[in-house]
Amino acid sequence: MKTKLLLASLLCLFAFSIGSSQSSNVKVKVKWKEKSYNYKVEIYNPANDLIATICDPNHCFVENPLDSNHRYGVKLDLGCVQNANNYYIKIYDWEDKGWEKGAVQVKVAGTEVIFDDGKDASDTGEVIYFNVSGGEAECSSQPDQDQDGIADYLDYDDDGDGIPDGVENLGEDRFECTLPPLDFFGGVYEAASSSGPVDTVGAVYRFGNAIAGYDVLMEIMELTNCAIDDIDDDTVDNPNWLQTSLDLNGIGSPGATFQFTIVDAGTTTPSSEIFRVNGITWDCDGTEEVRESVIYYNPAAYGTENPSDVEITDLGSNNIEMTSGEITVNGHSTLPWLRAYYQFIGNTFTMRMQAHKTTTSNVTRKFAMSFTQCAFLDYDANSLTIVTGEDFDNDGKYNHLDLDSDNDGIPDNVEGQTTLGYIAPSTTVDAKTGIDVVYGTGIEPVNSDFDKYPDILDLDSDNDGLLDIQENGMADAIVSFSDSDDDGLDLLFEGLVVYDPSDPNDDINNPSSSVLPDADGDQFTGGDLDYRDLFNTNPPNKATIDFDGVDDYLATESLIDGLSDITLMAWVKYDATGTTMTIAGEDRACRIELYNGNKPRATFRTQGFVQINVTAPSTIPANEWHHIATTYTNSTGDINLFVDGELVRTASSSATATPLTVTSESNGNFEVGRRSSNITNQEYFKGDIDEVRLFDKVLTESQIQKIVYQEIGNNGGNIQGAIIDKDIEDDGSGLKVAWSNLIGYYPMTDIKNNTTSDYSANDNKLELHNITNIQPQTAPMPYETTTDGDWSSESTWLYGDVWDIENVASNKAWSIVKIANNVTTSASHENLGLIIEPGAKLTVNGDQLIKNNWYLDLGGVLDLKDDAQLIQTSKSDLVTSATGRVLRRQEGNSSYFWYNYWSSPVGTTAATTLSDNNGPANNTNNTDYRLDLIKDESETLFQFTNSLHEVGKISTYWLYSYKNGLTYYDWAYVAPSTALEPGVGYTQKGTGTTNPEQQYIFEGKPNNGTILVNVTDVGGPGSTPSVSKTDYLLGNPYPSALDIHKFIDDNVGVIDGTLNLWQQWSGSSHNLSQYNGGYAQVNKLGSVRAYQFVGLEGAHNGSQDGITTPSRYLPVGQGFMAEIIADGTVEFNNDQRIFIKEADADGTYNNGSAFFRSAAT
Repeated sequence: MKTKLLLASLLCLFAFSIGSSQSSNVKVKVKWKEKSYNYKVEIYNPANDLIATICDPNHCFVENPLDSNHRYGVKLDLGCVQNANNYYIKIYDWEDKGWEKGAVQVKVAGTEVIFDDGKDASDTGEVIYFNVSGGEAECSSQPDQDQDGIADYLDYDDDGDGIPDGVENLGEDRFECTLPPLDFFGGVYEAASSSGPVDTVGAVYRFGNAIAGYDVLMEIMELTNCAIDDIDDDTVDNPNWLQTSLDLNGIGSPGATFQFTIVDAGTTTPSSEIFRVNGITWDCDGTEEVRESVIYYNPAAYGTENPSDVEITDLGSNNIEMTSGEITVNGHSTLPWLRAYYQFIGNTFTMRMQAHKTTTSNVTRKFAMSFTQCAFLDYDANSLTIVTGEDFDNDGKYNHLDLDSDNDGIPDNVEGQTTLGYIAPSTTVDAKTGIDVVYGTGIEPVNSDFDKYPDILDLDSDNDGLLDIQENGMADAIVSFSDSDDDGLDLLFEGLVVYDPSDPNDDINNPSSSVLPDADGDQFTGGDLDYRDLFNTNPPNKATIDFDGVDDYLATESLIDGLSDITLMAWVKYDATGTTMTIAGEDRACRIELYNGNKPRATFRTQGFVQINVTAPSTIPANEWHHIATTYTNSTGDINLFVDGELVRTASSSATATPLTVTSESNGNFEVGRRSSNITNQEYFKGDIDEVRLFDKVLTESQIQKIVYQEIGNNGGNIQGAIIDKDIEDDGSGLKVAWSNLIGYYPMTDIKNNTTSDYSANDNKLELHNITNIQPQTAPMPYETTTDGDWSSESTWLYGDVWDIENVASNKAWSIVKIANNVTTSASHENLGLIIEPGAKLTVNGDQLIKNNWYLDLGGVLDLKDDAQLIQTSKSDLVTSATGRVLRRQEGNSSYFWYNYWSSPVGTTAATTLSDNNGPANNTNNTDYRLDLIKDESETLFQFTNSLHEVGKISTYWLYSYKNGLTYYDWAYVAPSTALEPGVGYTQKGTGTTNPEQQYIFEGKPNNGTILVNVTDVGGPGSTPSVSKTDYLLGNPYPSALDIHKFIDDNVGVIDGTLNLWQQWSGSSHNLSQYNGGYAQVNKLGSVRAYQFVGLEGAHNGSQDGITTPSRYLPVGQGFMAEIIADGTVEFNNDQRIFIKEADADGTYNNGSAFFRSAAT
């Protein structure tokens, strides 16, 4: 609630220190019946300080009028002014002609000392002196609680604590104005409740639902020389006000008395609830013949502006009359200086609307009243008398006179301000308002826990279950209230037991270094002192808020109303209730919820009043984390609902080109954990909510999937993953998401001081309401292991009991998984991000697939057993530690007489950072391989021999590559230490073991992304062996199968389109002429078995003796010969990779992959 101090018509330029002196009351009255815009009066003290200026606030001392009202008349009460001679006024006329119809009067202690018609007023100001004295007795008898020299009725801050009296007299619900005003619209005569006919004494009018759930009965109690013209005119000005029109005749005070009773709706039973009804009488104006007047019977408070044209008269018996002066303005005015303020307590109140008439003619006058339950007297009246104030702590002292309104031992002056922003009183007050000058127009009290009470009236300011008095570092309880110095602060907490109006903070001049404790020492890092800190021991930095389903919720000001595009998402883990629960949103404009307690649903409402509900086709289980997201755009009306990143339902609204719009039920907030509507069932959420995000644009499916399993951050204006350091972009278009599109981001971290931070650029902090339970963050961002074990075991995972990761069938292709232990799996897994921590190992058993779509961080080991394969797709980038590696096994023939053509799927281990592995250029993060790194099936490095063959060893005699070769003599020797580039093949013979196959383990950094092999057609045009036919021994460079079709398509114009695969099927000689082998061939049209290779140029004898027919897929490690038909580069890339098992090979073109190893193949 903002405190309003209406000083438009009065400029105060002086202040004085608290103290006592001889003084007298001074009142200055002006009246300008025309041309008020040309005139002004200034008042000066003997030291030539300007005390005040009186002018028409609508057009103060200007040449030409700014509106049609040119009349102004007010009385300014300066209060008790220090006695002295040679005070003076200066009277001005812009035109330097003197006032035409006006006068100024100055009264000191009730005696007129100046009365001047302004004829000598000038543009430079005519000076008139006066002396101040004679009012000592009157001034000394006026109540002045804080002894600042300003009587309480003129003092905005009677107790000197810096908080305006009007604010201190607010109570439950009224501080944040959550109670509705009184609505006087559509009143009807009710014969059954009346004892007189319509518009006569005894007539009763019912204003239905004037307050939500209550009616107001307005009864005519008395009519004197008065007839009802209209009990309530709803056709003019403000229909929600009471606008009564009376016909008045005769001399005297004709008028009507009305009694108002607040009753239960539809009955005549007075409400049992106690109301504080604040009101304004508007446009209380008049003439010399007819002066409007209102009598308030037994008001709790009353007042006017200062200056004002309304005079207050105490009629005795606590009945107050407000009477206009002699100035009438055009129309129905809302000018402050024509207002009267009042307050009533209870369920009934009485007032008389009348006029003081000096003529017998009949006149019709309109009386306009507005009523509220919130702001004290609607506006903070400058001249205010509080008869019955709020006494929150029931210590016999009204809040505005009490330095500790809630008796918690912490002075209001301290509780009213923030801890680190605290300003100690200066003891110098503004002479007009009585508020200490360091507080400007007054302290706006802090409300730490955002409940119905500010801290000054809150027994538990942080809502942590510990009373403030128990967290103040002093006494824990007041056994018997004792206040001998009559300041409202119990003696238990007094520093000096003497009333000291200059010490409203009781010497707590710096709360951050005072007796008030801060157990966790966080007040300088976003927390606060214990009495304001919801958690005296801070929650974990990464946290989840637990909602009790009763009254827990988070709130901030509106974020959604008026948006044209939106994406809203959150992680949720609910407790079973069976009732609809709101997760987050804003009224009906947009929210996500669990319909019937378990089925995700999104609701939208546009400005065209079109309501759309989109419900998921299936429920989500309780006590398990799931991600809910929705999008809407008004350009097409399209609505999408996602569960765990999967698009589960779409819909379309017919109301395009209209923004999202809340209903009249909206409470004006964006809220988490309940529906932000003023309705009975607010659908409180029971369970945990985390990672709430709101965007003012529609995110695509792939953009949403990239941020489901990780938090996000700002990378130079773009949204980036917190786990995967890549900008969030759409897979199809490549469009990124700007950080500026994120209008609210709540990861529920840094929960301090009853708020959780907004990590967007907008600082829309969420206020915690009634929250007492904060849990460590358990939402899967990302999934992470905690112990060695099998993937399918809950116990393997950090929070496996609330995750679905162990259920492989439900794992999402966009999940992010962190392996921090030794984990085994016998299933295939697809993910967006896979992180294997240093020292950790993921072992894949069986013919399974590990597929990564965006980011692979290989700090540890990925062990691919059997025919398990690793695929990184066209968006996937690899990051490795110095020891991060893959183990990939492949079997070759064991005969040391037979060749296999090989290609390594890995390179040497090396640390590499994140880069684009899939651009058009060669991925330089890949490394070369060396044959001395090959291991056997026991994971022991192979030994090499220079002999033609030696059992169990690799003969170096047969290690060759063939690069851009024409003839037999272009085979190039490869030493075990020779660097072999990715994609380059080599030859090797078996080790001579008794097993039909020899297993080789390739261990190193897996090749990934774009691999380019430079080739040269050294033979030129033609394809004659040993003359013009150029060949290159290439090989599948990846730890996965390769699609020959895609490979050929990507290399059109560089290779001839046929791959040649060497196979030997028999023989026991190292002599080429005795080899039983040849090249099988495969291209996009099909494949053929090998013909017997003859001679050095590869002629054949017509005998097709090969026993294996290749398929369209190359297995891991397979080398092949390709004819080069043009200079350029041969390209391998991730789009060519595919998961194909060798076990599925059946000799047909489209099934399985066959490694050309031996006759047993």
